[in-house]
Amino acid sequence: MSSAKGVYQGRVGIVSTPDEKLAIELLRRQAYERAAEFSILKSSAYSWDEDDNLGYVLGVWDKDRNALATMRGIVAAGRTEAEDHFECSVPLEGSYFPSLLLGRGATLVNRSSVGLNSLLRYHFFEAAIQMDLHSVLGAVFDGAPRIRLLKSLGYEFRKPDRVWDENLKIRSPILIASLRQDDFCRARTLLIETVERLFHEFPWEGATISRS
Repeated sequence: MSSAKGVYQGRVGIVSTPDEKLAIELLRRQAYERAAEFSILKSSAYSWDEDDNLGYVLGVWDKDRNALATMRGIVAAGRTEAEDHFECSVPLEGSYFPSLLLGRGATLVNRSSVGLNSLLRYHFFEAAIQMDLHSVLGAVFDGAPRIRLLKSLGYEFRKPDRVWDENLKIRSPILIASLRQDDFCRARTLLIETVERLFHEFPWEGATISRS
């Protein structure tokens, strides 16, 4: 986005161009190679794939147009779709669906404590409210730093019975994190308190997230 003086500033929005997609792949790879909870077995763990095309991949970009953070959201109509997406069993009843599944998060190492992941999560919560979805779900690793934030937002955690992800060698147990629709507005308010300072530095640009 350009200011009144024509100076490009940071932004957040849906990833769309080939160059942006390549930048997101690189960001994912760099982040996942540092992860303590898992190691990469296949490049498909970070490569742009069909779920990226079907869902909404958000990116945060600095004033020099470098990718700083990313997260993907995709709508699942039912539990089977969620299990196919997360590659593990999802121990949740039908009332949790349709749901927004969040994943493929990655942040540049020197910006990991700024709140960019929370900024992206805020925009996805806004979309979940507008789309009248019943929950927001994620597959997280037990002991990961973001679990503390998710608990503060009201997420609940359940251990899947089975995991069949062939892209990763998992070192920490996977948990299914769930936030019900009744808790969306409270969680959004808490995130605003965390990321409000980032709204000016990284304004939304481009098309909005909408359910087709």
